[in-house]
Amino acid sequence: MSQQLLLVEDEARLARAMSALLTDEGYDVRACTGVADAVEAFAPRRFVAAILDVDVADGLVYPIADLLAQAGIPYAFCSSTHPDNVPARHQDALFLEKPFDLDQLRELATALAARARESGN
Repeated sequence: MSQQLLLVEDEARLARAMSALLTDEGYDVRACTGVADAVEAFAPRRFVAAILDVDVADGLVYPIADLLAQAGIPYAFCSSTHPDNVPARHQDALFLEKPFDLDQLRELATALAARARESGN
């Protein structure tokens, strides 16, 4: 059974490319376009990790990061937002700055998988 990963990215083309790579890395990806969509996806599914764009169409993704942190699910930000602008409560999250290349996304997925194993997910 593949591990479920939450991806929040509102740019459709980028979300498709990221989903394809993450699927190749062994994840069952649930891609969401925004905060509301991700909140709906969060309740019925158990994710081992998440990758979050910070600024999506319906707002900032920090409420999802809060849910993930409370549940002990490792997450990373993948955004053009500067890492210093992330709230202090989320400074320990991994961060991949846009633009990035596929090898960097692969490395991020590997690091998230390691954090998921460490947290028992």
